[in-house]
Amino acid sequence: MEKFYKGLMVSIISFTKYGVSLSLEFKDILMGYNCIVRVYTAKSGISCNGVEYICCSLREWTGIHFKEDAIIIFTGACGIAVRSIAPFLGSKCTDPAVIVADDMGINVISLLSGHLGGANEWTKILASSIGANAVITTSSDIHNKTAIDLFAERNNLYIENMEAARRIQAAVIEEKPVTVFCDAEITGRVPDSFYIRKIPDNFSGGNKDKYNIIISPFAGFKEWAVFNNKDSITLYLIPKVVTLGIGCRRSKTYSEIDSFVREALGRAGISMHSISGLATIDIKQNEPGILEFAEKEHLPASFYSAEELETVTGSTSYSSFVKEITGTGNVCECAALFPQGEKELVLAKQAGNGITVAAAIRKWSIDFG
Repeated sequence: MEKFYKGLMVSIISFTKYGVSLSLEFKDILMGYNCIVRVYTAKSGISCNGVEYICCSLREWTGIHFKEDAIIIFTGACGIAVRSIAPFLGSKCTDPAVIVADDMGINVISLLSGHLGGANEWTKILASSIGANAVITTSSDIHNKTAIDLFAERNNLYIENMEAARRIQAAVIEEKPVTVFCDAEITGRVPDSFYIRKIPDNFSGGNKDKYNIIISPFAGFKEWAVFNNKDSITLYLIPKVVTLGIGCRRSKTYSEIDSFVREALGRAGISMHSISGLATIDIKQNEPGILEFAEKEHLPASFYSAEELETVTGSTSYSSFVKEITGTGNVCECAALFPQGEKELVLAKQAGNGITVAAAIRKWSIDFG
């Protein structure tokens, strides 16, 4: 739950004096969760501290806040909210949470991004706080079934194909058997319709199951799942559990680094979406190409001193030249493995075009809650 709270940008808009009063009540509740809240009204003539009158059209206001905010709350008719947000709908992965409450506070409705955006949780919180009815229409919630998108978010899994996720979700709601291929430790109660299997060592024999979820940082298993079974539906969920170690000569560009990294990971069968962060030596902390790569791929970057990297064992290569220049005999592998003992090397040093890359995986598990 904490992920929904601190520092979230919230905008609340009302259309009546009753809506203004309720908006201010919602503001107090949300600020109690450390949200950053602004209250607006489209009704002229209202003079109230902390409430801003919108001078533009409601459509223009919605467009602005659809991009800027994590949550938008309409205190008014549901139809107003639907018409306002319709032109801006994009993806359930990116749309903000949208909540509607009638201006008397009888019903609070989760309208958009119920799972990934958190609208369902916030609807329950707001409704409970004012004694209203929480209206949740998400099928997985009302049937008390596992929500695939929430399961993925809770376990920090990248959803490769949202259409496959939708079809697997339908199977879950209908209690059809779903085979989950995963080599990680499983915690929590596995739903009755889910069957856990180990990922096979090879592709021989194919897979006869109709509905499949593959949880792995490694590419290639999806093809195995559909082998000899073209009618199967396979969802590939990718855990972000791999650290990318990078080294490079000065002034290597973003495009050069990006191209080399993708090529190296591709040869090793490691999904780019499994990368949780990159690491390198501290003398590269101002290297433009590395910084741009981290920014564009939304990866946190860690920079370690030569002394820290020298404490790492398990590196597969050593260069006297690199040692002379940087103070450590291997930058990329040691950076990927740091700190010692928490990770395993899955991609040994790859070098080319003045760039070196390695990758290490940390121990991970899957929680069914």
